Amino acid sequence: MYSLILDVTAGNRCYWKNKHPPQVIFIDKEYGLNIPPDIFAVWEHLPIRSGLPKVTVLFDPPHMRIGQNSRHNNPRGWHKVDGKWVGGTWWGNLGKDKEAWVKSFHLASQEFYRVSDILCLKWNEYQHKLEAILPIFSLWFMLQKKPHHNRKRRGKTNTYWVTFVKEAPHINDN
Repeated sequence: MYSLILDVTAGNRCYWKNKHPPQVIFIDKEYGLNIPPDIFAVWEHLPIRSGLPKVTVLFDPPHMRIGQNSRHNNPRGWHKVDGKWVGGTWWGNLGKDKEAWVKSFHLASQEFYRVSDILCLKWNEYQHKLEAILPIFSLWFMLQKKPHHNRKRRGKTNTYWVTFVKEAPHINDN
C-alpha cells in the first residue's frame, strides 16, 4: 500500500469526501480556491524531493467541453464548485494552444516520474481522445485503463482512469 498521495491538480478537492485526509498532499497553482492547496506549485516543477518511498501521483488535469451555449466556453474557465458555476483561470492557455498543453503534460509526466513510482491519470475526452494523449506518458508503463461510468449518461463514458507504473510488473514463472 502506498503511504502518500500527491494530488497535483487539487482544485477544490471536488472528488474527495474527506477534504483533509492525512495521507494526501494537495498541490495546485490556483490562488483563490475555496480550499487552498497545501502547496502552491505547477505540476511541471514540484517542490518534492526525488526518491521518497511509496508515493502515488494523482493527476486530474483540467478539461473543457466546447459547445454552443456551454458555460465552459467562457475564457475565464467556468466550472462547478459545490454545485454552483464559478469562473476562474484554472485552464489558462492550455485549451487554446495544443502545443502548449502537450509540452506542459510532457514536462509533468517527467516530473511525476521523478517523484513517484505510480501515476493515476483521470482523463476526460471532451476535447482530446485518451489515445491521443497516451504517448505523452511514454516513460511510464500503462498498467490499467478503466472507463469511469457516469450514472447520468447510462454507460456512455468519455472519462477514464489510467494507472501507470515506472516499471513493467514482473511475472514469476515458477
